[in-house]
Amino acid sequence: MTHPARADVAAALREQHPELDLRIVMDPEPDQPPWVVRTFREGWRAADPLASHHLLLQDDVVLCQDFAHHLNRVIRAMPRAAISLFADWSARNSAMVRLAGLTGASFAPVIGKFAPTQGMVLPADVAASLVDYLSHGGSVPGEPEDITVLRFFRSRGIQPVISVPNIVEHRDIPSIAGNDDLGLRLSACFLNQLPEAHDWNAEVLGTSVVPYLRWDTGTACCLVEEEPGAPWNFVEPDVWLAQRGTTAKALLAPVLRDRHVSDLMSRMSTEIDPRLLGETVLASVMTAVVAHDLRHNAKPSPATGPARHGTVTGQALDSLAPGMLRSFLSMSVIDRHRASLNSLARRSAALGADITWPEAASSECV
Repeated sequence: MTHPARADVAAALREQHPELDLRIVMDPEPDQPPWVVRTFREGWRAADPLASHHLLLQDDVVLCQDFAHHLNRVIRAMPRAAISLFADWSARNSAMVRLAGLTGASFAPVIGKFAPTQGMVLPADVAASLVDYLSHGGSVPGEPEDITVLRFFRSRGIQPVISVPNIVEHRDIPSIAGNDDLGLRLSACFLNQLPEAHDWNAEVLGTSVVPYLRWDTGTACCLVEEEPGAPWNFVEPDVWLAQRGTTAKALLAPVLRDRHVSDLMSRMSTEIDPRLLGETVLASVMTAVVAHDLRHNAKPSPATGPARHGTVTGQALDSLAPGMLRSFLSMSVIDRHRASLNSLARRSAALGADITWPEAASSECV
């Protein structure tokens, strides 16, 4: 899906992937104020009624190597699901993707206010139903398509999920939809090259607590679902940790004393506020703690073995600090310290995974 102003970008994507036989769908009213829903609707309308599934890509994406192979594996694992193939590295969904990456689940449920649409695949009958919804009052003028489509899924009782790892990446080119003020929006866990035999299991991460480093405040928190289907609420770390018999200060104390962690923080503190680094450490530790509990409580599965998710885990952790701190730091500063930021998140998570808790988490991987 594209706009005449970016027809060359869409054409280049099609030429790069002749094996997909991509068709280009243009904004039907390009002279009107930008509204992605118009093109989004036409993109799903283009579904072949004889096909089982329909893939819709935005023009500003990069696809992983052997994309068609892995897409087919993803579909076979979750044939009736609405599947996003990308998640923004700073949105709430990114926290769920990271947690899924650390547990070995191949799919993360959508928990944010929108379902990512940079790359999405739907069963053909769901795509047809979505077109009908968008054509008969389901859309709100000016509303982003990713919010509209999530409302559609919920109205139909469809659980949207995100593939983990992501097999679609977002390119940093000027936005027609007016999203340039959102900054660089890369994937929470994109792997360009996956083994052909990568295990796309059918596990969807199930949890009621998701640690999250907020991109808007630079502070760690927990996203908590009080009961199934309830809205996810922001909860201060100390409130959640009190249920586990500790505090954020007590949790962090041994981690901050770790020589590698302290050296990394000292090295970056000349350009990065130590408070932001401390919140990154806290988010990484809590994410690893919850992931450890989920793996411990889950039934034995090949997905939980280190060979299954080691690379995915690393990629998920590597996006945490850059994705969340870009609102407070220039990308030049982030890029200058990228290796150290990645090491800080990985080391903190490794230490967090070894923490012994007085009680187990109430969440489970399903």
